[in-house]
Amino acid sequence: MTFSIRLLSLLLLASNMRGMLMDRK
Repeated sequence: MTFSIRLLSLLLLASNMRGMLMDRK
């Protein structure tokens, strides 16, 4: 269970970073 939450958090972080990069561009 904890692993799943951790994975989801990581995915969200990656998505956020990607959005920031796209926004900057």
